Amino acid sequence: MNQNRLLVLTVVVVFLITGLVARMFYVQVVKSDEIKFSARRQHIRAENITAERGLIMDRNMVVLAYSVPTKAFYVALRVAHRRATVGSIASRFAKVTGKDSSYYAGLMSATEGRVCIERVSGEIALELKKIKKDGLDCVEVPVRNYPYDNVAAHVIGYVEKNNFKGIDGIERIMDSTLRGEDGKRVILSDPMGNMVSVIEDATVAPRTGNSVVLTIDKNIQVMLEEELAKNSGTYAVGLLMDPNTGEILALANHQSYNLNNYGEFPEQVRRNHAIQDAFEPGSTFKAVAMAALLDQQLCREEEMVNVENGRYMFHGSPITDTHPFKTLSVKGVFTQSSNIGMSKLGQRISYEMFYKYLRALGIGIATNIALPAETEGSLSNPSVWGPSTRTSLSYGYAVTVSPLQMISAYAALINGGRLLQPQIVKRVQDAGNDILMDLQPRILRQAIAPAVSERMRKLMVAVIEEGTGKNAHIEGVEIGGKTGTAKIHVAGKGYSDGLYNASFIGFFPASSPKYLCLILVNNPSLDSYFGGSAAAPIFKRFAERIIAYDGNLKMQQKPLIQQQIASNANNMRKNSSQQAGKIVPSITIENKL
Repeated sequence: MNQNRLLVLTVVVVFLITGLVARMFYVQVVKSDEIKFSARRQHIRAENITAERGLIMDRNMVVLAYSVPTKAFYVALRVAHRRATVGSIASRFAKVTGKDSSYYAGLMSATEGRVCIERVSGEIALELKKIKKDGLDCVEVPVRNYPYDNVAAHVIGYVEKNNFKGIDGIERIMDSTLRGEDGKRVILSDPMGNMVSVIEDATVAPRTGNSVVLTIDKNIQVMLEEELAKNSGTYAVGLLMDPNTGEILALANHQSYNLNNYGEFPEQVRRNHAIQDAFEPGSTFKAVAMAALLDQQLCREEEMVNVENGRYMFHGSPITDTHPFKTLSVKGVFTQSSNIGMSKLGQRISYEMFYKYLRALGIGIATNIALPAETEGSLSNPSVWGPSTRTSLSYGYAVTVSPLQMISAYAALINGGRLLQPQIVKRVQDAGNDILMDLQPRILRQAIAPAVSERMRKLMVAVIEEGTGKNAHIEGVEIGGKTGTAKIHVAGKGYSDGLYNASFIGFFPASSPKYLCLILVNNPSLDSYFGGSAAAPIFKRFAERIIAYDGNLKMQQKPLIQQQIASNANNMRKNSSQQAGKIVPSITIENKL
């Protein structure tokens, strides 16, 4: 009996040993690679290394946006909860940062995953790194910084704080250029999730993003923002352009916002009115209509026009002038900003030809500037124009434009007739300052004849010297420009008697323009809602500061309007009898509305 028991016991032991050996063989030989991989995966993890974002600089290489190396503190939640370190981490972090411990506890309330609880730099980061808790580790990540807070906010834009993606402005449009290429590193951690070492052979270094150099001048940008802050309206817009290149030297909206804390400001404040809003321009548009008439030789500056003592009925609707006159010369119609005079002159040009000139000057067409959400404005096809559309267009109604479109059109009016693509990016360069892309001025088309452009400059000098733009006059300096005042159309209610857009577009030096500026004040106070009283003074103060800033600016003392009067009069008479000098813009009329 004892021998049987011994035999059974022996068989059982042999069976167990055989099973154990078989299991060991299975684990160590058959499943060896799989188990090793699983074990390593529990203690090895790959982490993304965010590439340093490229710089954004002004035309003088002043840095407007850069990335700051910052320590990001992460918690492996499963480890922290299992080891009961959540409360300790929260209290220790609160002591260093001054935040409430409940803030950190809330971030660590989940039980799975890996969460970032703080991103800091400097002394605070050094203090936090001294905290050693299971599940807590530190990673270096860049954070975007805007050293001048709200300066050029609507141009620069901002990045999303968590994924570092460009959300608005240049940060958005040039995101792929600025972003660079992320790298990775492989981390070896202990069973508690704490980092032990970095596996260097598996590390891929990130590539720093390229830098973007803007056309704006930071100092001039600050001047514009400061002057716009003195407006009396709901908001104000300012643009400064080099009319010879199309480069934007300053673009500002008032109100502005702090790029470092963009989330604290409402969307309406972050809206770039300079390119996203379309408005009826009013009398500034008379320069566009006048250029078309002169280019087609349909009027002469000295020709007299009956302006009906300030009130004119056209197809049953009244057209009125703020300042009534019985008659005015064509020059006087423009300098005194007569709606009646312009409406009568506008009837001389055909629908199709007028439309061609408006399109040639970029009206109703997006400029494709390197900024997001640009509006096209609106310009209907002449096939649907009513009997009053052409007259309304001649003094700036029945059409909507963005401030950027208007300043671009004016650049063509004064630079010899060339419509240029407006530019906000000057060049792109890599981290070693090698130039990758150098943007040159781009001429889109010849919109009007050079001789007509010269005549328009002289007419706009007369606006300042003799007409509605006297508040923009600067002693000893040739200034040209045009005022604009337009009632605001309220949906469902028509044009309001109490809401206006006041604007002024001016340039200097007038005989050889270097600076072209647009000022728009939305809904200015009713005691000074005209373009000449609400917008022109802002232009004047801004222009005076530019003149003081630009040491190379040579101003002509003799008013352009008085130069070569006799020869210009002879040329106008000669041109009125000849058709050879006409330029018909080379742009096709579209069939779409």
